[in-house]
Amino acid sequence: MNYCYMMCKEWVKKCKVALNQVRAKDMAALLAE
Repeated sequence: MNYCYMMCKEWVKKCKVALNQVRAKDMAALLAE
C-alpha cells in the first residue's frame, strides 16, 4: 500500500469524525429550539 493512499484514508476518517460532530451539534441546536 502506498503512503499517499494511507494518508488519504486517515484524512477521510478524520473528515467523517468531524462531520459527525458537526451533525451532532446541528441536531442539538435543532432540539434546543
